[in-house]
Amino acid sequence: MEKSRALYLLGFLLLLTILGFVPMLSGMRIVSSGEEIMGGKPSGETSQTVLIILKKKQGDIFDDKTIEELCRVKDSLMSIPGVLKIDSVLDAERIRLDFGIKLRRIPYFPNCSISKFSRQILKSNLYVGNLINPDGNVVSFAVSVDKNYSPKIVEDMSFVLKSLGKDFEVYMTGEPVVDLEINRSVKILAFLYPPILFGMIWFIYFLRLGNVTAAVVPPLISVVAVIWTYEIASLFHISMNILTATVGIFVIIISSSYGLHFLDRYVSYRRSHDLKTAVRKAINSERTPIILSSVTTAVAFISFIFTPIKGFRELGILVAIGVMLSALSSLYLTIPVVSLLDIHKMKRRVLNFKPKISGSWRLAAYIAIVLVVTVFFLNFRRIEVNMDEYKYFKKSSEVRIASEVSNRYFGWTLPLYLTLRKKGSFTMKDQKNLEKIEKELENLEGVNGVMSVVDLSKEFHVPIPILQILSERYKELTSMIGKGYVKMMIKTPYTGTLKAQKLLNEIEKILKKYDYDYKIEGPLVSMIDANKGIVKSQVVSLSLSFLFIFLLLLGVFRKFSLSVLATVPVILTSLSNFIVMSVFNIPLEISTVIVAELLMGLVIDYAIHFVSKYVKMKDINRVVEEISGVIFSNSLGLSLGFATLLFSPLALYARLGFLMSVGIFLGAVFTILIIPPLLENVKIR
Repeated sequence: MEKSRALYLLGFLLLLTILGFVPMLSGMRIVSSGEEIMGGKPSGETSQTVLIILKKKQGDIFDDKTIEELCRVKDSLMSIPGVLKIDSVLDAERIRLDFGIKLRRIPYFPNCSISKFSRQILKSNLYVGNLINPDGNVVSFAVSVDKNYSPKIVEDMSFVLKSLGKDFEVYMTGEPVVDLEINRSVKILAFLYPPILFGMIWFIYFLRLGNVTAAVVPPLISVVAVIWTYEIASLFHISMNILTATVGIFVIIISSSYGLHFLDRYVSYRRSHDLKTAVRKAINSERTPIILSSVTTAVAFISFIFTPIKGFRELGILVAIGVMLSALSSLYLTIPVVSLLDIHKMKRRVLNFKPKISGSWRLAAYIAIVLVVTVFFLNFRRIEVNMDEYKYFKKSSEVRIASEVSNRYFGWTLPLYLTLRKKGSFTMKDQKNLEKIEKELENLEGVNGVMSVVDLSKEFHVPIPILQILSERYKELTSMIGKGYVKMMIKTPYTGTLKAQKLLNEIEKILKKYDYDYKIEGPLVSMIDANKGIVKSQVVSLSLSFLFIFLLLLGVFRKFSLSVLATVPVILTSLSNFIVMSVFNIPLEISTVIVAELLMGLVIDYAIHFVSKYVKMKDINRVVEEISGVIFSNSLGLSLGFATLLFSPLALYARLGFLMSVGIFLGAVFTILIIPPLLENVKIR
């Protein structure tokens, strides 16, 4: 290709990329809502709760200055758009029923001041443990916020709380807080990590190619492919979320290897051929393995479309698009680049791995196969299927700390909401049943208390049937009781689905003994449903990925034995992934569930290059010498690339990075160790 034509082509593609980049940034929507990621039906809830915990460092809250300060903060919080209501100790009242029809309300803190009755709140079972601790130095604000508002509402609340100064320790927890932190991490992952990965991969490839400019080309082409992919996502209104934010990382790390394979061959041919001949021979040598590798990787991701989780489907589609764009670009956009720059001069290759096959090598290969399979079957049952949004964050994060503080003082982080319904009105017989239900629930392991109309009735000495009648006049009662329904809040410290599912089962056993229709809601219930989808998606996508990849290999190699042989390192790598998860107690959840398929799509690339070369050369020693160094360099780049996720602000990305780094390294080892001895036993015509 002439230099002028190459320059025009690259300039045209760069212009298209830039023109699409600005609309992409303005049109890309970032979401952190679990419901939207799961793609299920909306729960019907119109609000979410932010629990603000305020701990006074010295003394208690029972002085006028402190109460006035708390009232000021509450009023400021209420003025924030999207805040619906605030339940706090400042609104606590003693209530008496006058003449059987009218409630007389006596506030503990009248007009935001201290009265002679204020300290009596510490004797109230209704408020202590819910809005204030027994010592009177820790209070909570339960802030209900409109579900449709941006997580930025939490930032507005944080700004208000800073005005409390140094007298209070401030903690915030709840779904909107989690959503905000996820939102921030999504931005970091989507826009900060790709440039970091670019520099790291360039350095690794420089060690292999020995040429500064040549090492830039593969990751640069992948970055362009990422931009095109995000532009496509924006065009089809696919949002950026906790899953799709990893698209850029996956595409850059995975598909940079395609350009490396092409340039490695080109540089080798350029030593003894002119530019056009070197380009033609490199394309002829690498076209099939690169296209086949990209297709098998894309298939591994495309298999996500069969999972019930919307976020997985979007992730699979986008990464598959990015990988294919990068593969095609690596083959055909690299041509104008090398034509323009004529890259071929190399310094000494630092990563120049050339092993030799021996008898001990063959023995080690067979031992590795037996060992991995045996250890897998001994350990895979130890893997927990446990989704926990709070464990997405590292232990040192404000979200985890606030969760622990909430559990310590008030006994819950993500409560369960129980609604009991019956036809007609609640009677005194129902009151006895409700008291029994609450007592049985409170005796369950994992329940730190139940807040309901039963407590209201006992505190104010008003029968539940009367409270039901009064709820028609006093709307604040409708959060606990109304015509034909009663609501209970079950306080539990659990944030993970494994323990929550057991608790849910025990709660249902109790409720089935009574003649009420019931419904249990809350974030934990949604997470349990998602957790079931994770298990299903793992089985379906793994099976389909392997089937599609095997059929594709069979269609290309047209030999059953070669196709089976190529999948051996893939199977061993997938099994090893589950072994690592069991050893390090890493649960199967929203980030780790995709690792096995990803490794399957990546490691098959190494086997494809080995088998393709062997089919052409029919000399296993030459293949090992020629291909091992490239695989080693690529796996090192991939492993280090994913290892950067260990420094991610979210623990779930750190787990993903750890598993991918270890898996890719093991995949490369299995390929180089096992494929050559097995290929020696396959006759090629």
